[in-house]
Amino acid sequence: MAPAARNDPQHVYHAHLNPIVMHSALLVSEIFAQILLELSNRDLFSLSTTCHDLSEPALDQLWSTQSSLVPLVKCLPKELVCDNGVGELSFSRALTCADWDVLVKYTHRIRHLKEVTYDNSKCDHGWVPGVERLSQDILQALSHPPPPASKSPFPRLESLTWLGFDVDAEATSFLRTLSGPRVTSLDLGGFTLRRASTESADLFQLIADLSVLFPALKSFAFSLPSMHTPNRPDLVAAFSRAVSGWKHLRVLSCGPLDVPTLLHLAHLPALENLDTSLPIYGLDSSNTLQLAKGAFSRLRDLAMWHGHGFKQVIDIFDAIPRRLPELSKLYLNAEDRDGPDDIQRLNDIISRRVQVKALKELAIKEESTVMHSEDNWRVTLLTLQPALVFTQLESVILSTSRPISLTDSELVTLADAWPKLRSLAINPNYGWMSPSGLTISGLAAALDRWPELQYLALAINARETSTSTSCADVSLCQRGAPASLKDLDLLDSRIGDNHEAVGTCLANILANARYCQVSAWNGVHPDYALYEESWPKWRLAVDFMRNRLTAENHGASIRQYRPSDSRLPEHVYSAHLNTTVMHPALLVSEILCQILSALSDNKDLFAVSVTCHDLSEPSLDQLWSTQLSLVPLVKCLPRDLIRCETERNAGGVAKLSFTRGLTSADWDVLLKYAHRIRVLRGVTRDSHHKTVEGWELGRERLSPEILETLSNPPKEIIFNAFKNALFPHLESITWQDFDADSAEAMSFLRSFAGPKLKTLSMNGFLVQRQYSSEFLSKLVSEFSVLYPELRTFTIPLMRMHVPNRPDIVSVLSRAVRGWKDMRVLKCGPLDVPAIRHLAHLRALERFETDLPIYGFRYSKTLQFPDQAFSCLRTLGLNHGRGFKQIIEFFQAIPGHLPQLSKLTLLSDRQDNPDDIQRLNDIIARRVRTETLRELIIVERNILDPHVADTRVTFSTLQPLLDFARLEFVCLTTDRTIVLTDKEFVMLANAWPKLTALLINETHGWQSPSGVTIAGLTAALERWTMLYYLALAIDARKVSTDAYFADVSSHQRRAPASLRDLNLLDSRIEDNHEAVGTCLSKILTNTRSCHVSAWNNAGASYELYQENKPRWSLAIDFMKDRLSADS
Repeated sequence: MAPAARNDPQHVYHAHLNPIVMHSALLVSEIFAQILLELSNRDLFSLSTTCHDLSEPALDQLWSTQSSLVPLVKCLPKELVCDNGVGELSFSRALTCADWDVLVKYTHRIRHLKEVTYDNSKCDHGWVPGVERLSQDILQALSHPPPPASKSPFPRLESLTWLGFDVDAEATSFLRTLSGPRVTSLDLGGFTLRRASTESADLFQLIADLSVLFPALKSFAFSLPSMHTPNRPDLVAAFSRAVSGWKHLRVLSCGPLDVPTLLHLAHLPALENLDTSLPIYGLDSSNTLQLAKGAFSRLRDLAMWHGHGFKQVIDIFDAIPRRLPELSKLYLNAEDRDGPDDIQRLNDIISRRVQVKALKELAIKEESTVMHSEDNWRVTLLTLQPALVFTQLESVILSTSRPISLTDSELVTLADAWPKLRSLAINPNYGWMSPSGLTISGLAAALDRWPELQYLALAINARETSTSTSCADVSLCQRGAPASLKDLDLLDSRIGDNHEAVGTCLANILANARYCQVSAWNGVHPDYALYEESWPKWRLAVDFMRNRLTAENHGASIRQYRPSDSRLPEHVYSAHLNTTVMHPALLVSEILCQILSALSDNKDLFAVSVTCHDLSEPSLDQLWSTQLSLVPLVKCLPRDLIRCETERNAGGVAKLSFTRGLTSADWDVLLKYAHRIRVLRGVTRDSHHKTVEGWELGRERLSPEILETLSNPPKEIIFNAFKNALFPHLESITWQDFDADSAEAMSFLRSFAGPKLKTLSMNGFLVQRQYSSEFLSKLVSEFSVLYPELRTFTIPLMRMHVPNRPDIVSVLSRAVRGWKDMRVLKCGPLDVPAIRHLAHLRALERFETDLPIYGFRYSKTLQFPDQAFSCLRTLGLNHGRGFKQIIEFFQAIPGHLPQLSKLTLLSDRQDNPDDIQRLNDIIARRVRTETLRELIIVERNILDPHVADTRVTFSTLQPLLDFARLEFVCLTTDRTIVLTDKEFVMLANAWPKLTALLINETHGWQSPSGVTIAGLTAALERWTMLYYLALAIDARKVSTDAYFADVSSHQRRAPASLRDLNLLDSRIEDNHEAVGTCLSKILTNTRSCHVSAWNNAGASYELYQENKPRWSLAIDFMKDRLSADS
């Protein structure tokens, strides 16, 4: 099906009308669904417009997840939806059946709603409301569909999040509309009990019906009330009845519930996450709760909040008859205290009711604002001792307003009991509120025992760190802090005037933790006098530590990542040794290759390669498939084999060479990876990144000795391995710095020979160096034998001033004649048989060459068939003696070039004044007007550019006016340009699709232009897609009223796409304000257009000094006018 607006010729749509069979993979619903998941919304929409078989699945995926119902409402007619000016949408009239049909077309596809009334957007802190929201009357209209529609408009809805839920008649009614048996997740996060405090019959009826409206719910959440909120037994009873009606809950986050509901939850076999506030209605949980042995058997995450201390929390755990077998996360929070031993009793009951090897995270927070400094209120090792049995803990948080008392030996005891800790925070909000019993020696000893720690918050006493004993104790710890440590918060630690000694010890401890942030006295609330005393000293200590670490790290080298040298810790290989069945999708090679190709990081591919044998080979193939050079391959060899020497004369490039010959073991290492390489972007040096000139070369290169060694591998090893080829799967080579004078390079180039090689690019093959090489002719003559299936061949074009080398042309031509499937060829001069051979190739799409400069006349020697160059899309011809032979080349073509879209013609000399006009005339007769998109004509080095008969006029360009599809036109010549306003507008009418037009951008027009600012305006009005324009105008008479009238008569002015307007050597007088005013009117629509004049224009220096300052004033005045208008 043809799109509605396309620029392609009509015959394209009539071609290939034979039925196309859909790929069998698209018939597998799982594969097609995975494809849809990878597409953006725009791609999904495009796919939905292709055919019926793809439209429905694409629309289902496009509408499956919505951030709100705002996009759905916007699908209705524009006159129906109105905005009140503050972002609230409403309906201007009632919905008709036709409107409802539009809604139902998309509502039945929605499966997940992340919000209802607000259009949400993602931020770092979650989902935030957008600027548009639905009014209450829209919710009311959507809740009552017009007859005869009676079915639920959202039959497939599975999850619903309504953060802005408001308890009113419209919202509660619409929530019923969204209900259904397929909804498994409901989050009313914005539903707070404060907002529900009004006596609302709709509210209680809605709560009572929740289990009926959403019978299959598995996840339910509504806002937890603040613990100081007045009791509402009626609301608690209503929610409890609703929760009791759900039999398959997995996740529940809610406020207080009654005892029968807790009993119900305890017996649910699927409940995994419970976040609730305990009842605060005087219930004695230990007496009223009678839990069976299997209570909370699948519970993994448990969070309990209580406003009156931990007593009822302890009673709940005490009512559980046996340990919770799968509980891994436990979060307990209280706002008050019952007694000094609350936390110890809590830890004791936890140790008796939670499986020791299951618990991974433990957080205990006591938010009381009353500070107790008595000894019996302190947190000591005895307080924490019951929790020491949980040896698998990874995160421990203890936050309380009690003072902390721990010694060095006690902290080491904690470290020994919890060896897998990643995060430990002891009173991070309040500090320890008294001088700590921990010293820097105890800190070092504990960190030495936590190999995976990432965050640590505690207080130490560093006032005695200046003694030699402390430094000696620190030095006893060999590992110090682990490399994983990222944050060390020392809270309200005490320190004396010994910041240098403290900084030195911290530097010794943190030698392995290169990226650790150290802080103290941040976010704690102790005595302000202590803060003023300690914080500046800690800042000096931390700065001294950083300076020490920086000095120690200075000059340290960072080793390059090498797959062959990478090793994972032993415990990684020993973990998870249970046999698992691989997913059948991974047995499909195409799917596995697609997954591996999506892993852009080489480290990820290496990690996959060490998992199992079935994944190792494909992942290594992907890892080594594309290489920037052979340097990484050579670096896989033993280190004692490679010598690195810096070449001072080569800009500091390191030259790699071998210290000895390669053994069989060395060749085995090379062969393990060499056969996987398919694309080489460099050979001796890395091609790190793409620049304007090409690929930038790396700082390491292989010596000729390495090339010679790799060119002559032991035959028995290579033949037994890969049929006498070191790189048997190589498909593409780019050799940036090929040295034609090097016998080693020539020999190594032969080692790449093979039938799989499709691309050979020798961009670094310098032509000037070919003349002293005796190996070149023989090598080039064998190209077609060495690389028989070559489809892309690139070798630098000969410089037009280089002396003729018929021998080079002859051997290169013979090689070209040997390739039958060439698609891209960029080379120097060829002989007539080679060009005739290329004309017959059906696959040739791009051809760039220097024309022979040996007296050939193509019109007599070449006999092209009717279908010559039938598939050619890009043609580049370069001649050093004018366009005459280029014209004769085109004359030898009997018909049109049917698919040519890009044409580049270059010459360094002029034969006749009418060369360009004759060239344009033959182009018009040999190239189809419907296909040509880009035209570049460059003519340089004319002896006398000011002679009248060498001017470029409208008649010179007139043959090209038939190419109405041109998008890029560049004319560069030393001739003088002569065009008038009328003629320039005719160019604009002939080429309406231009995106760039460059007329003598390098040399300028070299005489006063005949194009005025009025003609420029008229032309710009016709170019709706123009991006760049380079021409000269005459602005010396812009002050007259006639010009203002001409400019103001054009309403559209310059297109909004215009980004660069280069006025070259345009003339101007002392009328910069008038010129600036006209330019501001022309460029009203182009806010980001760059305007310049007299840049790189080849005019006299006197004219430059006269016009450049005036144009600068005009452009500045234009910018000021545009800024004022904006």
